[in-house]
Amino acid sequence: MIDRDDLIARLRAFAAANTPALAAGRAVLAVSGGADSIAAAALLCEAGVVRAERSIVAHFDHRLRGDAAAAADRAAVEALCVRYGLALETDAWDDARPGEAAARAARYRFLAAAARRHDIGAVVTGHTSDDQVETVIMHALRGAGLHGLRGMPAQRAIGGALQLARPLLCVSRAETRASCAARDLHYNDDATNDDPSYLRNRIRLDLLPRIEALAPGARGAILRLAHEARE
Repeated sequence: MIDRDDLIARLRAFAAANTPALAAGRAVLAVSGGADSIAAAALLCEAGVVRAERSIVAHFDHRLRGDAAAAADRAAVEALCVRYGLALETDAWDDARPGEAAARAARYRFLAAAARRHDIGAVVTGHTSDDQVETVIMHALRGAGLHGLRGMPAQRAIGGALQLARPLLCVSRAETRASCAARDLHYNDDATNDDPSYLRNRIRLDLLPRIEALAPGARGAILRLAHEARE
C-alpha cells in the first residue's frame, strides 16, 4: 500500500520546486499506455499540478509492436482520458523503423507539434526515480563524466520556449504501479522493456539487482550522487 496523501504532497512540492513550466497548470501529457505515464497523468491531475480542462493527453503509436499491442495501449489511454476529462490527441509513425533514437525523435516531434497547436508551453513525460537511477548508471558506463552523473533534469528546453518537464522524478516505478492499482487504472506493459539488446534494460534487469544485493540502499545513493552532480 502507498500513502496517497504523502505521494500527492511530495509530487506537488517537487513540481513547484523543479518544474516551473507547470505553474500555469497547462501541459501536453505524453501517455504511452504504460504504468508510469498513466499514473503520471492521474497523479498530476489529482494533485492539481495540471488542470485537466487546460491540458491534453498526447499518444503516439510507434507501429513497432503490432496491432494488438497498439490497440491495448490506445484503450488504456482512452480510459484514462474519460476518467479525468482529458482531451486526447493521437498520431502514428509513418516512417516506422527499429532504433531507440529514431523512435524517440519521432515521438518528440509529435509532442512538440501538439504543444504548438494548443499554445501549451510544457510537455510532461512519466520518467520516474528508477529511470533516473538507470540513466546515471548508463551515463557512467559510457564515460559521460560529471555532466552525465547529473542524470535527467526535471525540466529542460526542447525547442524555443517549449519545456520538457519530468515531475515524477520524485516517484518510484513501484509507486506508479501501486497508484494505478489503487485507482483501478488499466495499463499495458511494453514487452520491449524486457529486451536485453537494450543497455537500459540490461541495467534494470541484471546489473541493478546485483548492485542492490551487494549494497542495499544503492538506488538512494545513486539519486543523491545525481543531485550532488547537478549542484
